[in-house]
Order: sequence, then structure tokens, then C-alpha cells
Amino acid sequence: LPDTACAMVVAHELLFDDTPWLSDSLAGGQQAAGGQAASILSSASKRRRVHPSIAHETAARLGAQSLRLWLLGRNADTFALGQENVEAFGQYESLTSRLHNILELYADGVGILHELIQNSDDAGATEVSFIFDQAQHGDQSLLSPSMREWQGP
Repeated sequence: LPDTACAMVVAHELLFDDTPWLSDSLAGGQQAAGGQAASILSSASKRRRVHPSIAHETAARLGAQSLRLWLLGRNADTFALGQENVEAFGQYESLTSRLHNILELYADGVGILHELIQNSDDAGATEVSFIFDQAQHGDQSLLSPSMREWQGP
């Protein structure tokens, strides 16, 4: 497949850019994230890309990898996004799965607030704050459509 410089490259060495919002921020020199995330995005910016005139579907059929999936493979704990399961090495249960399972054990209602206050007190906190956030969040720039439900109300 041709890359962005119009050089022919073996397809599996190329990424097709299905995350233009990330590419725009990297091209503009913006700091998209901190720490490990910034390192991963910097690494992604160094990977060769399929020429923009090649359709994503065509690039995928010929063996190029989605930038979205490439990023997921380097960022995700265990979660299925309609693609393949991605699991961090050495973990038996992802943090998100563990927190979900813990929250399932609590009864609905104000009981969980009492428990959070008690946990804060046990940890030596002198103040506890709760924020009820009703903000609406867009879903156009998600890594996977199945992440929409994580955006909140």
C-alpha cells in the first residue's frame, strides 16, 4: 500500500488513521495527554500511515491496522469492544472489572454514600465531597462505539 509519502510499503507495517481528532492534535504539537498516554501517542505519531486517499475499509482488507485498534492494544485493561479482547499482562482482573464487581455488592440508595463516608473516615479524611455532575459528553471521538455508555447521561 502507498504510505503518506507515496512510497509502497508492506500493508501490515502501516496504520490507517481512523482517529483524526488525535492526529490533528499531534500534528499541531498539542499535548494530548500526560505520562504514559503521551508516550503511547508519541509512539503512534512515529508509525507510518496509509495514504489518505486509500479508504479505511480497503486498507484493512489489504492488511493495514486501524490506529484505533493499535491504541487500544496498548492502553486497555481487559474489555471487549466488538473487536477482540485485550488484556494487560500479568493481571487476573482489570481494575475496571474489579471496581464494577465491588459496586455490584452494594445496595442501591443512600447506603453507598454512608459507606463512602465511613471509608473516608477510616482513612483519616477530614472532609468528604460529592459532586453530582449532569454534564453531557459527546461521543464522536471515542475509540469504539461501544464506549458510548461510558460517557454518562
